[in-house]
Amino acid sequence: MDDAILEQAVAIGVKLADHRLIRSSEGNLSLRRDENSFLITPSGSKIHALNQGDFVAVEFDGSHSKNHRPSSEWRFHQDIYRTQGEAQAIIHTHSEYATALACLREDLPAFHYMVAIAGGDRIKCCDYALFGSEELSSNILAALEDRLSRGVAVLCGPSGVGKSSLLNALVPELQLRTAAVSGKLQRGRHTTRHVELHDLPAGGLLADTPGFNRPELPADPELVAQLFPEIRQQLEAGVRCRFRNCRHLQEPGCGLQRQWERYPSYVELMG
Repeated sequence: MDDAILEQAVAIGVKLADHRLIRSSEGNLSLRRDENSFLITPSGSKIHALNQGDFVAVEFDGSHSKNHRPSSEWRFHQDIYRTQGEAQAIIHTHSEYATALACLREDLPAFHYMVAIAGGDRIKCCDYALFGSEELSSNILAALEDRLSRGVAVLCGPSGVGKSSLLNALVPELQLRTAAVSGKLQRGRHTTRHVELHDLPAGGLLADTPGFNRPELPADPELVAQLFPEIRQQLEAGVRCRFRNCRHLQEPGCGLQRQWERYPSYVELMG
């Protein structure tokens, strides 16, 4: 492997430690070496003190170079590289927030467009298993199913929000036309005139779409409710309200469970 790539990996390791994404010997970093092997940080290593020669070469049959023992988590790195052909590097983080979400068994919802870029409508939390075990590796692969590299995603939003700019950042050779937000109207300019699918370097397709400025909502409140899958799924599951024209706000006898993330947005739209 090119020494410059290993030098970059060492520098990234220092940044991970500086930003407390990996602490001391917790977490690990790996790089695909070729079609049958990868390089991974050694067991018990402190990533902020990593050197290029510290990386351990691991073959897909589990054998490894003798300079150090590989991280105890080498198995799931191996299985990801074997099954996800687009994967070129893996960072196993132990940041405070990632650890808290994992302990609570919580998925990461699509609160930001980069979650969609990572694949799907959320980043899944895999089922628990003993570290370093084959069971944990299987659970991780299950959580990685249906990622963006296996499907199609669509960028949509108001004009000027940065859809084409994001695509340009992901695929620089596209050089899609962009424009600044109008200073007079405080709105984006229509630079994208059609829908087009673009290949992503890591696999999968991402569509750029024309922007919109004033999306129209149905005048009928019942139709607005149907736009929210959190409401629609409860009704389809047989949840019933006392009144047929219930708006699912503060009406007496409303049967819907309201403790879901976007409920405040629904209330605001209905107001």
